[in-house]
Amino acid sequence: QRQMCIRDRYDKDLVSWPEVAGPRRPLGPLVLESDRHLVDCPELLLRPTAERDALLLQGGLKRPYTDRVLLRSPRRYGEYLQGLFKRGMAFPGLYARATVGVFFVRKKDGSLRIITATRLANCSFKDPPKTRLPTPGAFTSLELAHGAKLYMSQGDVENAFHQMLLPESLRDLFVL
Repeated sequence: QRQMCIRDRYDKDLVSWPEVAGPRRPLGPLVLESDRHLVDCPELLLRPTAERDALLLQGGLKRPYTDRVLLRSPRRYGEYLQGLFKRGMAFPGLYARATVGVFFVRKKDGSLRIITATRLANCSFKDPPKTRLPTPGAFTSLELAHGAKLYMSQGDVENAFHQMLLPESLRDLFVL
């Protein structure tokens, strides 16, 4: 129930799309050199099929969540798919059972952020190594030498994840 409150329904005029002409970048060169072998040989990332199936069963996952406005309207769903194809964010292929869905959340500017629901597809992948990120409290513990300056910055790449291409060998795990 709580999750339903944060999702917004599809509205084609509000979707925050990446540029039509914008290039999609292969994932390989965007990954650290030390991890590039995982992109080159994605089998290293995958669980055995029996393990994946057990996870799906345990989680009660049968199909991915998809925005109801899209599911209930073939015209709107087709419109959405055309937008994906036009921008190189999806590729047509043979019919396969859906492994990802899609929903939308409102951004600060009122547009809708595209969220790919990957819970089902994620079960195919091994658990990633743990990553420790700093907490806000960690920043209060920073110490500088007298007179030293601390520089901080932040940035945002618009539609960042929609700018990357999955390796072809993994695309069949991410089917709408």
